[in-house]
Amino acid sequence: MMTSIRLRPGDVILSSGTGFFAGLNKLAQRAYTWIPAEFTHVAICVVPDVIFDARPFESIALRNVFREVESGNLVPGDINSRNFWVLRPPIEVADSDSLVDLAVRMIQPMYVHIGKKYNWLFTVPQKSDRNPLNQEAGRVFCSELCSLILRHLSLVPASWGASSTTLPVHFQKLVEDGWQDVSDDWSTELRAIREALANPTSETGRLNAPRIPNADRWILETTNWAKMHSIVSNLDNEIEQLLGRWPGMDSKLD
Repeated sequence: MMTSIRLRPGDVILSSGTGFFAGLNKLAQRAYTWIPAEFTHVAICVVPDVIFDARPFESIALRNVFREVESGNLVPGDINSRNFWVLRPPIEVADSDSLVDLAVRMIQPMYVHIGKKYNWLFTVPQKSDRNPLNQEAGRVFCSELCSLILRHLSLVPASWGASSTTLPVHFQKLVEDGWQDVSDDWSTELRAIREALANPTSETGRLNAPRIPNADRWILETTNWAKMHSIVSNLDNEIEQLLGRWPGMDSKLD
């Protein structure tokens, strides 16, 4: 049953890097918001074993949780550190169908933003501020991306500003809006994944092995469909513009 899983669609993952640039990131967030920043990165879970995020020098992409744990990009938190925090939206989940419905609602914004480039122009207004599904805004940074998806799901707090001005520090305040801290659930699951990867022949390894190719296959198929969606959308726009040039022809397609 989907309701028993620990990694759920809509979960927001906050994490913090280390070193000079992470410190500079936090200082910049504090200077802009006057709020002490604890995190430097935000990602969002779209299906149980897949997260979606924006990273510097990389295209915006879907990522296999197993491979993120294996590479060290996704590290389970511990009680003594504050570098990993997962928050779950205040949505009533009655059964597995509710989670499936939420995942389905996330597909459209995923299609729009997959493959975009990283946005280095933090806090500069974007066309997507007015419409989270705007494809003309070709760049997006991590917290901006998650904000756009949450806006599409109508889960953004009323106090938030434009997505282009939403930083990781803003996500720290979600607990005040009824979001649930599920960091322990995620940490437990990520440790099990780490154990499965370290000992693939163990019972844990054998039980979890099918999840890796399943996530890879879902990512590949979703990415391919997103590319097709982009081509079709652009084609529709071109046809509309072409028809609009003909005298007496309505520029809108039926």
